[in-house]
Amino acid sequence: MRIGLDFDNTLVAYGHAFRDLAVERGLAPESTPPDKAAVRAHVWEHHDDKVWQLLQVAVYGHHIDRGRLTDGAGDFLLLCRDRGAELCVVSHKTEFAAIDPGGINLRRAALGWMEARGFFLPVCAGGFGFSPGEIFFEDTRAAKAARINGLGCDVFVDDLPEVLCHPDLDSGVERILYRERPEGTDCCTLAGPWPAIADHLFPDRRP
Repeated sequence: MRIGLDFDNTLVAYGHAFRDLAVERGLAPESTPPDKAAVRAHVWEHHDDKVWQLLQVAVYGHHIDRGRLTDGAGDFLLLCRDRGAELCVVSHKTEFAAIDPGGINLRRAALGWMEARGFFLPVCAGGFGFSPGEIFFEDTRAAKAARINGLGCDVFVDDLPEVLCHPDLDSGVERILYRERPEGTDCCTLAGPWPAIADHLFPDRRP
């Protein structure tokens, strides 16, 4: 089984990073929940979209080290390795942000985050056993769908329904929507957190 994984907001949680950086920059009060959507709503209401875009560049770039592995993601990756599943990461991420074309390379920042958290170390050395050749960045959602198809993914996990319901994604790809809590979904087999995804893909692990 080959399992494809999204990166931002699927493997990496940025809620605290967005809240903390917004507070530091005077864009939001400390009472703002550590949630990307909540921070975005506040910034849009009290500032403008350009300010929000620049905050995103900061979080995904120079401050990406504030991102945390999403709850349960590490255990899921190790379970996949234990069961012999093939893993790859496919992310819709341009090299540079449109609003800051001369700024930090966002793809290198993401790879640096992975390296710092052991993604490229073997499992026996405490890592997650990826090789750099299993990490893919695409400029558009259509290119991301094409990459998923080309890799022959049996399953793809993403936090965006727009990706999983993309018309170019092969019908044979099982679509799983990552969510912190289980919820209903139209075009996906499952919408839920990593433990629920693990139970679905590896049902024999259930007690």
